[in-house]
Amino acid sequence: MMFEEDRIEKRWGWEHVLVETDEYCVKYLLMRRDQRCSMHYHEHKHETVTCLIGKLVIRFHNRNLPSILLYPGQSRSIPAGKENTHAMRAEHEFVDTLYLESSGAGHLDDAIRIAE
Repeated sequence: MMFEEDRIEKRWGWEHVLVETDEYCVKYLLMRRDQRCSMHYHEHKHETVTCLIGKLVIRFHNRNLPSILLYPGQSRSIPAGKENTHAMRAEHEFVDTLYLESSGAGHLDDAIRIAE
């Protein structure tokens, strides 16, 4: 069960680590409607995001990579590396977007933010 005090507040919403083991990490992220996170990449973390509620857009810094729109139940993996610099945005006019992020363990702080 998730309690509010377990949430990590962000300017765009919040995140909550469900489980972190020596092998993997899973967390919920809630992004308020029409909000987005900063453009960033991960040096080591390969992540898979699954949209649960709302719509989630994954936009890449590399203009040759098309943006991806995820609906509830849809997933996308994003490999580690600067070439996969990305940002997520909640894309729904009425509801916040809730998504699940799964990744390898030990990389909770592996986010390098870039200027847009």
